[in-house]
Amino acid sequence: MNRYKRKQGSIEPGSLLIILFISVLLSGLSVYAFSSFDYYTKNVIENQRMKEIKHLLYLVISDMQIMVNDEIDYPDDPSILFLRSKYDKNELILKDVSSGYHIDFMPDDLLASSSISEYLFLGESAISYIKHRDENGFSMTNAALEQFIKRPVLASCTVLGWLNINEQKSFAFKEISATFNSTDTDVLFPVVNTMPMTNVNMIEPEILTPLLYSGFFGIEKVSAANERMIARFGFGPVDDTDISAVLKVPESSRLFTYLGGKTSFWELFFTIHDVTVNALIGGIPDKNNKSRMVKEYRLVDWSMSDGK
Repeated sequence: MNRYKRKQGSIEPGSLLIILFISVLLSGLSVYAFSSFDYYTKNVIENQRMKEIKHLLYLVISDMQIMVNDEIDYPDDPSILFLRSKYDKNELILKDVSSGYHIDFMPDDLLASSSISEYLFLGESAISYIKHRDENGFSMTNAALEQFIKRPVLASCTVLGWLNINEQKSFAFKEISATFNSTDTDVLFPVVNTMPMTNVNMIEPEILTPLLYSGFFGIEKVSAANERMIARFGFGPVDDTDISAVLKVPESSRLFTYLGGKTSFWELFFTIHDVTVNALIGGIPDKNNKSRMVKEYRLVDWSMSDGK
């Protein structure tokens, strides 16, 4: 991420981005038009080059559909390796941007548990953040969390994701319900769905330790379970069955609201014609069978920057 310059019309992922772009997702359109793109097109890149850039973007997204068949996502997934290889000359990078602690999507009692508070919050208390959130709404960027979250663990937080259907007592569900004037989860799909909120294969397992120690998930002998988790999750990719076996909880456990093997949102980068393209891709689950799998990958937003 640091290798790229500030972008013209850059993506600013935030908790409400899933709401702001919901018309794009539901309509099937692929581009959210920034006025800066018109300026960029007319004054920086001639129309033909812009067409080539867009064509490559859509081609990458089309090829991403092979990941639909993958039960889990992980860094060395054959599908990801295929994409990187195919677009090697374009220096394609795919990054999971939805796995981690999404604090606006966690209910207050879990957020305020001693293990979560001590791990995440300055002053080891969630009170200040909850008060700020209730007064100001969602935190739209990780930078907005800096005044509340301990700097060493800020990277373990994310401000982008779907809300799992099980967390209807969360601040996020209240805000989303108000936005759409409904508490019906079918109406709120895909913003609210059954996807896991964190892909454990895309983070360091130690990040999850406070979640296990929160006391909310019926985990017995937490210390031993935590040791097994760190050893197993750090060894290789896991799916729901593995998570269940390692932590000795049924797959009906509320823990699977948070943990799973699929990524909901990807950010990708590639270069073409001396510009870097940055795109946000949403994984849309299958609504009909309440699946924890992705049915389709769809472009949510994109931008360009000059050079690398």
